[in-house]
Amino acid sequence: MKPKTGERLAKAQRDVAAAKILLRERMDEHVLFLCEQCLEKTLKEIWVEQREDDPLRTHSLPGLIATLGLRLTPEQESTVRTVDALHIRTRYPDEPLGEGLDVPEIFSRTEELHQWLCAQMK
Repeated sequence: MKPKTGERLAKAQRDVAAAKILLRERMDEHVLFLCEQCLEKTLKEIWVEQREDDPLRTHSLPGLIATLGLRLTPEQESTVRTVDALHIRTRYPDEPLGEGLDVPEIFSRTEELHQWLCAQMK
């Protein structure tokens, strides 16, 4: 693993830890935002490990996954689509999250995907 990768992955791990605390407080918007940040940082670290150029300056999780050529399970793809779609809504007060979101489930699936992505770098 490249030296910079370890530093960036540590930030992604802190996103997970912070989201876990915020989940207990039911601060759903912040949890969802950190879910996206965790996955984005992790995907960009896979980029750094696999390539010589800098990662794309994008927030598009599906775009990063496609560019990296990662093969996800249907459940993982669903998690990516959900987190990617919700993260914009978390940033703006006029964008409602929607009713019936199972934020603890979304967080759990994000955490599992993060761990799987980390394992892809080993």
